[in-house]
Amino acid sequence: MATVDPRDPPIESYGVTGNNRSAALIGRDGSVDWCCLPDFDSPSVFAALLDRGAGGRFQVVPEGRWTSRQRYVPGTNVLITRFRTEGGALLLFDWMPRTLRPQARNGVFRLALCRRGRVRVRVEVSPRFDYGRAVPLWRERGGCWTAETGAHQAVLRGGRDFAAPDGSLTASVALERGQALPLAFVLGVPEPLPLTEEEAWRSLRETTAYWRKWLSLARCSGPHRGAVLRSALALKMLIYEPTGAMVAAPTTSLPESPGGSRNWDYRYSWVRDTSMTLDVLERLGYSHETGNFMSWLTRVLHRDRGELQIMYGLRGERDLAERELGWLKGYGGAQPVRVGNGAYRQLQLDVFGEIVNTAWFYSRKGGDLDPEERETLALLVDQVCDRWREPDAGIWEVRGGPRAFVYSRAMCWVAADRGLLLAERWPQPPERLARWRAARAEIFAEVMAKGWSERKKSFTQSFGSEDLDASVLMIGLYGMLEPDHPRMVSTLDAVLRELGDGPLVARYRANDGLDGAEGSFLLCGFWAVDLLTRMGRLDEARARYEALLRYASPLGLFPEEADPKTGAALGNYPQALTHVGVIHSALNLARAERAARARPQPGS
Repeated sequence: MATVDPRDPPIESYGVTGNNRSAALIGRDGSVDWCCLPDFDSPSVFAALLDRGAGGRFQVVPEGRWTSRQRYVPGTNVLITRFRTEGGALLLFDWMPRTLRPQARNGVFRLALCRRGRVRVRVEVSPRFDYGRAVPLWRERGGCWTAETGAHQAVLRGGRDFAAPDGSLTASVALERGQALPLAFVLGVPEPLPLTEEEAWRSLRETTAYWRKWLSLARCSGPHRGAVLRSALALKMLIYEPTGAMVAAPTTSLPESPGGSRNWDYRYSWVRDTSMTLDVLERLGYSHETGNFMSWLTRVLHRDRGELQIMYGLRGERDLAERELGWLKGYGGAQPVRVGNGAYRQLQLDVFGEIVNTAWFYSRKGGDLDPEERETLALLVDQVCDRWREPDAGIWEVRGGPRAFVYSRAMCWVAADRGLLLAERWPQPPERLARWRAARAEIFAEVMAKGWSERKKSFTQSFGSEDLDASVLMIGLYGMLEPDHPRMVSTLDAVLRELGDGPLVARYRANDGLDGAEGSFLLCGFWAVDLLTRMGRLDEARARYEALLRYASPLGLFPEEADPKTGAALGNYPQALTHVGVIHSALNLARAERAARARPQPGS
């Protein structure tokens, strides 16, 4: 195992801002430590997150001693870092613009405002293009500085009195109360213009207004409304607007155990993650995102003659070949650093169910699909009828060989079931419906017979196995069995007993063909909350939910996993699926508690 670098800030200490094309991770020291431009999946420009020496950074920080805190401008993804020094106070606003001017959206905007006293600010701009391999030559042009390599060009707009040693721009600027320093690092601007303070404030207002307008449409109430809305903003930020696809997370290779080797690139569009995200956004009142995704997926499947992958590039790319970046040290020394994701080649049968379930949910909320999109869904259900018996890699993308995973089979049942429900609105030929009904019945019988362990009194990870897996909790959440069915009650008890650690729940503990260990997968903890809620065990569900919320960052952002011993964030960040769990569980709890209060009490 690699030696953990203690200089790397905790994952949960980062704030994140974005603009539906890319995102930036910004530390409490005012350093942009991760940003890919122009898109989420582009090679990094700033990657100190993965190598503090060679990765590159963009830092704005007071000189001397300081303390800092971060928060969001309420109702937005605009980040504020507040610095306190012996001589004054500084606010640093960070945003990636939401504007109609396309070029202005290819970068990070920053505005340092002195709120009290006098603060001397140090600025360092050290882009390292192509994942740290390309160090730029800086040139001063037209009152701006351009960073150039043979293949890249960017401009730093704003600032003054820079020096340009060794591929970095540095400056020291004194600000008095009320004075501001605007800065913008923008990719590929051929005719740079200086950034005025007025332009920076206008961009900040436009971006703030965009996020607040979007959030104002959310339908949400209840005691956990704040966590729900922050999660909604995080999920919206991860959607790639040009196509409607979304990333699972905006980062790559943040490790699932300190210094470990389970380091994956999540900057792609998993069909499963996107479908689950769209379900919760629908519950909050958003349908536009689902319509965009279904149109995108239909185009991709038409191009590929109906052959569904589990994940795609943000523009529908099929080939996501995985490679290692050996020149980067990795977060905390965790190697290898990977780009691409070899799991794109896997068969994971559950994705059929997630897509069809999302379409069904969308239709229930009044959404409509055009005839081609409806036929695309029907063809996916047809494929389930043909393929549900095939062994696959499962929801967790294990690399130990294909098996008959129970969750995969259960989601094939969901695909057939939701297909039949959709046919009530959009009729299908009788012979097709008969085939779907037969498949649904056969899948149900096989899961009940081969996916159940009498010894464990639980559904298991795969047919013929005694290993447990948290994903089987979804059998009671997707309606294959009622949540309070005796088999679901005993399955939940077994999963919490063998995989639980306080409110945390591990995915599984079986051998998965990979080296090393991992933390507890936070989404699984929320699944347990949901099942308890559906069983009517509301006190237990609420206690678990509120305990899980304590694994959020100070800004309300969640990683993929948590270390059950220390509580530290593990894995890529912020992780879409965890935020899906935050929203689903809060809405389910609120609805169940309202229903419980409305029921007549004994003796009333």
